[in-house]
Amino acid sequence: MDFKEPFKDFLIDFPSRLSKFEQTALETGFDKKISISEIHIINKIGPEGSAKMNVIARRLGVTQATLTVACDRLEEKQMIVRQRDPEDKRSVTVRLTPEGLAAYYFHQALIDNLAEQFIAGFSDDELSRITARLQAISSQFDYGND
Repeated sequence: MDFKEPFKDFLIDFPSRLSKFEQTALETGFDKKISISEIHIINKIGPEGSAKMNVIARRLGVTQATLTVACDRLEEKQMIVRQRDPEDKRSVTVRLTPEGLAAYYFHQALIDNLAEQFIAGFSDDELSRITARLQAISSQFDYGND
């Protein structure tokens, strides 16, 4: 049996399906209108304190100008707060507001649920092997992102 074809189909179809799944969940389950790119920014900021804009841009693989435009929208939606670093005026940090934290935790629960569905039925040994393989594959596509 050729196992490669189903994996090729999965790799081609999954990103758009995941995006549609996330967008539908955000539209139906979260009270503020938020886009996929915005939730991914929120995810990279994370719940612990603040993060520097240049670090977030690098993690997302976008320019600081692109991130700035998206953060303008997130700030208008009261999801984030930006501040100049008092030690380095060129550096801007961003942190999540309570609304941003709510979006972060909503998205985390969504992805946790999806991960649980994915791993259901696998043995610990199988999951260990799958995890190792996914990490090896993922490292091939690491272009300096954290």
